Amino acid sequence: VVDVTRGVPMPDLPSAQSGDVVALRDGIVDSVRVYAGTAAVQAGRAARFFTAADMVLWLKRMRREDRLEAAMRELAKCELLIVDEFGYVPLDVEGARLLFQVVADCYERRSLVITTNIEFSKWGTVLADDKLASAMIDRIVHHGRLIEFTGPSRRMDAALMLAVRLGACALALVALVIWVAWAGNRRLR
Repeated sequence: VVDVTRGVPMPDLPSAQSGDVVALRDGIVDSVRVYAGTAAVQAGRAARFFTAADMVLWLKRMRREDRLEAAMRELAKCELLIVDEFGYVPLDVEGARLLFQVVADCYERRSLVITTNIEFSKWGTVLADDKLASAMIDRIVHHGRLIEFTGPSRRMDAALMLAVRLGACALALVALVIWVAWAGNRRLR
């Protein structure tokens, strides 16, 4: 586990070798995810980016259209696959199994970056299956590097800085938005 706190320079990430897995948690993940994808493409490597939910929806559609094998072959052409926002949206059993299939196919063959703010102990809930979660985690941590970002969220910091700069005006605006929403709801009744 590489622990990265706000204001501390990023550690040297290991170069992405075929089969590497890097799981990123919270904080400044966007920068690393974009850096990894950009570096791969600039090096002439094929890379794909999906949110976990979009990937699962795409794979389900491909299965319905009897094109799942073609979709898996398409993903297999990628040397780097980036799966963002894992766990933000719980998956049904079919979606979890499809995502596991992708992770298992990447295992020891190609690089995979997974971003999440969900600790491993909660993956069974996200995947709707504790055994499937255990098998997926096993493949991820076997050759993987977990990079944990600690400290405040950059988005939250930006929102808080904005609130400080705007001061009472921001509070008045929020109060006005709440009042307008409340008044609009009353009129609809």
